[in-house]
Amino acid sequence: MKNIILIGFMGAGKSVVGTALSQITGLPLINLDTKIEEEIGMPIFHYFNEHGEEAFRKIEQELLEKYAQEEVILATGGGVVTIPANRAILKEHTTVLLTANPQVLIQRIRADKEHIRPLAVKSTDQELAKLLEQRANFYHESCKSIISTDDKTIQEVAREILKKLENPFDRV
Repeated sequence: MKNIILIGFMGAGKSVVGTALSQITGLPLINLDTKIEEEIGMPIFHYFNEHGEEAFRKIEQELLEKYAQEEVILATGGGVVTIPANRAILKEHTTVLLTANPQVLIQRIRADKEHIRPLAVKSTDQELAKLLEQRANFYHESCKSIISTDDKTIQEVAREILKKLENPFDRV
């Protein structure tokens, strides 16, 4: 296995599950949003407001292309699947979709004070649920495996991913 790419809506657990997978496999974790912030020199929230979503998605695509070629655990942002070229890249790799009940996702998004999500800040809960619905086909089209994070610990999700992928790193 060269890499594992995690996709899913905001709040699905991509970053925390990516950290657990990194610890289990020994592969480095690359958080795509963190790399984007390093590249643009500011928080994504500010960049989004100043330059717009289109400019952000262009940088996201460039960095996805770069890091998808490395032996890493890659945690992506929730909107990475909105760009057709990104979906094509994701299909070529071991891409895992993390899902959860929409109400659970919204609750996690609202409770997370560490990560400010530009689209969540200006959206109602109903608008977030609609956005998830709009992206659902893109997520499913882009992955090789789907794992629900509902009612599971981070470690349980990570182990389930490795078991599904029959990963030789799964020593737990």
